[in-house]
Amino acid sequence: GLLIPITAIFFTQHVGLSAAELGFGLTLAGVLGLIVAVPVGHLSDRRSPRILLFVLMLLISLSVLGFLAVGSFLVFVLIMAAYRLGDRAAGAVRGGLIARAVAADDHVEVRNYLRVISNIGTSSGVLVAAWALTVNEVWAYQVLIVSASVLCACAALGVLAVPSVAPVPKERQLPGWTVLLDRRYLSFCALNAVLAFHYAVLEVGVP
Repeated sequence: GLLIPITAIFFTQHVGLSAAELGFGLTLAGVLGLIVAVPVGHLSDRRSPRILLFVLMLLISLSVLGFLAVGSFLVFVLIMAAYRLGDRAAGAVRGGLIARAVAADDHVEVRNYLRVISNIGTSSGVLVAAWALTVNEVWAYQVLIVSASVLCACAALGVLAVPSVAPVPKERQLPGWTVLLDRRYLSFCALNAVLAFHYAVLEVGVP
């Protein structure tokens, strides 16, 4: 929530990237995160998802702090790629951790609870970010970036309080492309992709 409204403004107005460089860099980073999320999710099934999530959240924290070091397009792509990789992979690992740490009968209730907390946190962050947009000075954006990095590191430490879960038993698996034969699943993914555009609108379109 602290980063969504300010990222585009910070990198274009205060770092000096063009709108085209911003869009191209975000696209490259997004594709990398999409590709990496699936194998990292499989890795978390075979290892400790708690520790893996902790490491990924530390990567997010460090890459967010790295926003302050961006001075060129190449550095922007590298830092943003690390950020997106950590963010997307952490999402995949987090889902598996929740599924295995929570009793099956409580999944819906717990996920709903976490969604409410997430929405409250994001909305609160956006309200704080409105202050930085009003000030529109580089130091205000830097304060929010450092704050987001520190909060993410604190959340990573919180993950260590989650009980450890056993690896998922390895069973005979179908080829990965088999999912492409499930038309209902593909239809659901397509609809969800349309809904997910609101992140791009808030992060790039509105600014």
